[in-house]
Amino acid sequence: MASAGADATPPPAAAAELDEVTQERLKKNTAEQRLTEITHVLSQYDGLFKTLGLSAAAETDLKTLLIDNVGRHFDLGTIARTQGLKPVDPDIAALSVQADADLATKVRAAFGDSVYQTLQHYDQTAPMRELTGHVAAVLATTSPLTSDQANQLVEILNSNRIPDAQGHLTSDPHAINLDAVLTQAQTFLSPAQLTALRQVQEDRR
Repeated sequence: MASAGADATPPPAAAAELDEVTQERLKKNTAEQRLTEITHVLSQYDGLFKTLGLSAAAETDLKTLLIDNVGRHFDLGTIARTQGLKPVDPDIAALSVQADADLATKVRAAFGDSVYQTLQHYDQTAPMRELTGHVAAVLATTSPLTSDQANQLVEILNSNRIPDAQGHLTSDPHAINLDAVLTQAQTFLSPAQLTALRQVQEDRR
């Protein structure tokens, strides 16, 4: 009769099989997370595609390049986590920069510098579009923002961002000159919309 200790320890083959199953499950979960991340990020470019007005074929080609870039960044994040590294690790950071440089090269080659500059500006203003989206949500049932108002607000918010000590722009909600934004936005926002903007920004702090 086998001892209790022997029963508690699976044979090496069984242990290896269990480990393989676990690994496959982890791979599947990672693949699903990767797809979810790509889908989420790509949906944020809907406004860019409307602005560019590309043909269906060209839009598909640009989406393919963006999907590849998002996938590379996701994979780098996965590598960093599995190796116990941080995103700011020099090697990971260098590979991240290279991924964006490759995207820039491919977009310029396929669509020209104008499209790349539009893409770059769209990426840089992402935090401001997020803030504008919060304002629009607050005003949705009372004094909705028009598309033109939203676009103008994004640009004014972006032009009044305050750089950090290294001179870099961040998505920090504190790093916006709100008084300057409110003054400039008076030309196209109603009093109620200005109040909502102030409230949303203060709530984010």
